[in-house]
Amino acid sequence: MAAGSGAASGQGASSSTGSLEASLDRRFQGVSNTMESIQSLSAWCIENKKHHGLIVRYWMKWLKKSDHNHRLNLFYLANDVIQNCKRKNAIVFRSAFSDVLPNAALLIRDGKVRKSVERIFSIWEERNVYPEEVIAQFKAGLHKKEKEREKQKEKEKEKQKEKGTPSGNGQLLSFFIKHANGDLVQTV
Repeated sequence: MAAGSGAASGQGASSSTGSLEASLDRRFQGVSNTMESIQSLSAWCIENKKHHGLIVRYWMKWLKKSDHNHRLNLFYLANDVIQNCKRKNAIVFRSAFSDVLPNAALLIRDGKVRKSVERIFSIWEERNVYPEEVIAQFKAGLHKKEKEREKQKEKEKEKQKEKGTPSGNGQLLSFFIKHANGDLVQTV
């Protein structure tokens, strides 16, 4: 082999990693909500288990940049990999995914997608895929953003109440709002 060739200089490894990354981009971008698409990509991931860390990183990368429907496809893919990896001697995927799933759950904002992802977590709990406390952590991440949005809406409502009263007294405005629905109230 000639000196300076790709394999001898170490460039072969970096170019194969580059082609793997390009392949992951294509595959994760193209996964659809069909069983065939999810199962074939899942099988490919499991066959390439030696790259599990890179595969899971790219799964998370695509989860971050995808719309809510595609995020659900990616969760279905993770579900298939996680549930089949033990049978295929690729259990490393369970721990790799468990590291990113709490943050992945934070990205789910759409209500329908949230219900579907929560169903996946419940199935894992029923089948003892992960310990209960780990599943609880996943579910907490799934609902954390929702709770934050609800708190923000409450704060905005309180600000509006305070702005709408002549004296800035939120209780006075609440009194008028509560009684303005048909009841005549004598004002002070």
